[in-house]
Amino acid sequence: SSPILHFSGKYIQQSGGAAPFSAISQVFGNMVSSLTKSQQGGNNNNKADEKINEGGAHNYTRSLCNKIWKQIQSSDVIGPGTDGNEVLIDIFPSLRPLLDGSCVSSNRLQRMESMSNIEGREERGEPSMNAVKESTSELLNMVSSSLQRPLVLFLDDLQWADGPSMELLLFL
Repeated sequence: SSPILHFSGKYIQQSGGAAPFSAISQVFGNMVSSLTKSQQGGNNNNKADEKINEGGAHNYTRSLCNKIWKQIQSSDVIGPGTDGNEVLIDIFPSLRPLLDGSCVSSNRLQRMESMSNIEGREERGEPSMNAVKESTSELLNMVSSSLQRPLVLFLDDLQWADGPSMELLLFL
């Protein structure tokens, strides 16, 4: 099996500039997809899925999701019900299964409760860049500390990155 776990995203040249955090969103989407598909026994259609599943790593990903979820639950920064948790879900919706615990439990009630909490909250407007940076940093620290091997996040065509992405990357 690969000693390195890696996920990638790509910025695309757009006339009005790249959508904020587009490649970072792809990275997180690939990561969550790989973790959840391998637990559900889904088909592996991308390279990230292949990397995480080499050598029958089903138990590894289940264990990894459990470790990450336990750390998230105990976090004052991105734990359930915190502002950081809401910031990450708002900016990177693909992180929801990791942030609401549905990656470790297929309990539909848990997912519905999570959705109702989000639907019932007041509209807060755009989160501050500091909140995005702190929450993303906390999540990446939790994911990387849960791994038993290196994690590489590859962002292609960085020359097309938007300002907020560059600010986040400089912070990280």
